[in-house]
Amino acid sequence: MKKTVTAVLDVGIIQKKLILFDENFEVVDIASEKLAKTKDDDGFEGDDIQLLNQWATETWNKLVSSDQYDVKALNFSTYGATFMHIDESGNTLTPLYSYLKPFDEDLEAQFYGKYGEKVKFALETCSPPLGMLNSGLQIYWLKYKKPEVYNRIKYSLHLPQYMAYLFTKEATTEYTSIGCHTGIWNFRRRDYHQWVKDEGIDKIIPEFSTSPVVGHWEGQGKQIPVGTGLHDSSSALRTYLHLFDEKFLLLGMTDTWCITLNPFDHSPLRPEDVSQDCLQYLTVQGRRVKASRFFIGNEHGYQFNRMAKHFGKPLDYHKNVKFDESLFNKAQATSKGDARSLVPHSFDASGAHKSDTGGEKEWDLSIFESFEDAYHQLMRDLISFFEPAIAIAARKGLPKYLIVDGEFTDDEIFLHTLSKVYPSVEVLVPNMPEGAATGAALLINQYLDPQMKKPELGFKKY
Repeated sequence: MKKTVTAVLDVGIIQKKLILFDENFEVVDIASEKLAKTKDDDGFEGDDIQLLNQWATETWNKLVSSDQYDVKALNFSTYGATFMHIDESGNTLTPLYSYLKPFDEDLEAQFYGKYGEKVKFALETCSPPLGMLNSGLQIYWLKYKKPEVYNRIKYSLHLPQYMAYLFTKEATTEYTSIGCHTGIWNFRRRDYHQWVKDEGIDKIIPEFSTSPVVGHWEGQGKQIPVGTGLHDSSSALRTYLHLFDEKFLLLGMTDTWCITLNPFDHSPLRPEDVSQDCLQYLTVQGRRVKASRFFIGNEHGYQFNRMAKHFGKPLDYHKNVKFDESLFNKAQATSKGDARSLVPHSFDASGAHKSDTGGEKEWDLSIFESFEDAYHQLMRDLISFFEPAIAIAARKGLPKYLIVDGEFTDDEIFLHTLSKVYPSVEVLVPNMPEGAATGAALLINQYLDPQMKKPELGFKKY
């Protein structure tokens, strides 16, 4: 007998996953793949949209042909700040431009010269000036740098909604994608910002979906509901807002960023918040969420790869390192500027991505006695760099609970170090390791069955 499952295609910068949930929202299967990157038409590296399309459709076709699973619904969780542009015939018009792609300085000056001083604009849109990470500016960039392409756009779809379009040919928009540092939304007026209307960009962004189901995939005699897709960090947040009754901070860990989300602080941003890379997201219902970002995942990956090479260990060796109190104490006692302390490769003093990391001094690993010694130091220093981002998201005070979701949930060194640094807070790791995908699965199932029983959520405490 086939097992009934909800499928979620979870698209990260590095890992692309198919995750299957049973009717109790337990993960019953995960298929993961790393897809080769490509260069866009300007020579900047990013995801290959053709490979992504191929992976998604082949993975799905294999699933629905399976004699093991009966698919109840399909939804998506993906990284944000990324648009795919399609023409009148539904064809992709552009590469999948990376949000790390540098934004032209002349165009930035033109934009803010026309639409207002950066801090004022950021306070209105709850989006610090982040270049291509402000996904609305990606469309502005296309309009003025590649007008022959822009003029052919029928729809500009954020990546979660593009994935839904791939399976339904229905174009839509939803709040979690519009509300993640896009520069598009006026949070006070709860409408598109005036610049979007002045530029006519609102005409190529589809209407908001009126439900979590955008349409149906039809094939093999089946009609399977397909969701709108969600921005991954916001999807993870929805999981815990639905299942957890206490106030908390959520550390949404990805392989590039850590996003600290505080859904219990709805106060407007202050100028000093913007200067510290603090912003606001939108929930599925369009409510404000205080957030701060830090480029921790990329730095972690870069440094543990260096460690593995330096100490002659497998690339996944860090997953087997156990927490050692004496090594933590040694790391804790290391003062800033000491030869042991981390020299960041991927982020600057604010925690934001460095656009140019060439020619700088690398962190010297020869001073450490072992991989374990270096790894404890790395984690302590990453968290010390990250502490201001947590503080600004929790400006009104730390809650009792800090939930860690996504990457690092199986990293004992990170979790124990976090609990040592924040002794007044209970660090919780949920027993559902795929929080972003779970949120997408929960949302579509709640729509299909409003009387659905709330699944139980267990945690491991640190």
